[in-house]
Amino acid sequence: MPVSFGNYSFEIVKKKIKHIYFRVYPAKEKIVVSAPVHLDSETLHKAILSKSAWLNKQISKGKNIKPITVKTVTTGEKVLFKESIGRHIARWQPVMGVKVNEYGVRKMKTRWGSCNINAGRIWLNFALIKLTDPFLEYVIVHEMVHLLERKHNTRFKGFMDQFIPDWRKLKKELDLFSL
Repeated sequence: MPVSFGNYSFEIVKKKIKHIYFRVYPAKEKIVVSAPVHLDSETLHKAILSKSAWLNKQISKGKNIKPITVKTVTTGEKVLFKESIGRHIARWQPVMGVKVNEYGVRKMKTRWGSCNINAGRIWLNFALIKLTDPFLEYVIVHEMVHLLERKHNTRFKGFMDQFIPDWRKLKKELDLFSL
């Protein structure tokens, strides 16, 4: 591919999706492009060219951002991690007026967390164990807000502003850490 973005490597992932999505990971100097399975290489190349100004802007932003410190994990910390999740959920349930029926931790490739609204179940990415507590709390509250509002719309953002006023900053920092 003749398009160049400095030292950044390109990864193209074909998925059963309708649109093309771009992710820039400054810490890894990597750009990931998710594209529909049926999309031909010429159309994909044109899409990348059309986004080149935006991609270069994201790369420039990434130069000024310090990477998140990742900690190593010991066996004892795994138990503390689950206890910490339970403590956050117990703290936030009465504040938010929601009930989490079940929660769990598993390895996820693309998400920090997920919420099954009908079952009242939250799954958290095991990779969160390597990050500091504010990120864990942010993801837990984010998933719990889905029990109030399914979509990431204005109402959802209003709840996030109410419960964690600096959630946008946390999200921006968390997005720098690739899964």
